[in-house]
Amino acid sequence: MEPWIWAIIFAVCILIEFATLELFAIFVAGGALGGMVMAFMPITDPGWAVASEVIVCIGVTFILLLLLRPIIKKMLMGKTGKFNMDGIEGRELTLQSDIKFGQHGKIKVNGVVWNAISENEKDEILRGATVRLIKLDGNKWVVKEVVEVAEVAAEEKPEKGAKPKTAK
Repeated sequence: MEPWIWAIIFAVCILIEFATLELFAIFVAGGALGGMVMAFMPITDPGWAVASEVIVCIGVTFILLLLLRPIIKKMLMGKTGKFNMDGIEGRELTLQSDIKFGQHGKIKVNGVVWNAISENEKDEILRGATVRLIKLDGNKWVVKEVVEVAEVAAEEKPEKGAKPKTAK
């Protein structure tokens, strides 16, 4: 084939890559450059000349895909977390709406309102309660109500005149 045919293939592949940004056509363009180089080689047999150009084009494309695509993709995409929610688990926040049996409530995490369900599905947690983010489950946070130490102490304190409970 003539070198200008490979130049057209190269240009079309570059345009396709700019349009799609899939990191595929750019490597086919590299293969087309390899084919163009082979078109300049002085090979006397015309059938072998075209075959060698196509073989080099395919070979260079596969080598570029296998070696460079993962590296370039990693550089372009960067490190991604789970919906940018890494490090959020364990935070304590205020519940925006009640969580009732079989229903979800609302919680605001980093300025975004999310659905929230109780870790123990039988628990009901009232609006305004402090909850701890346990994990992100699909599009909702699993939360657990945070019980204040003062509340626990008040619940365990015996009433006046009542006998303290003893362990058996």
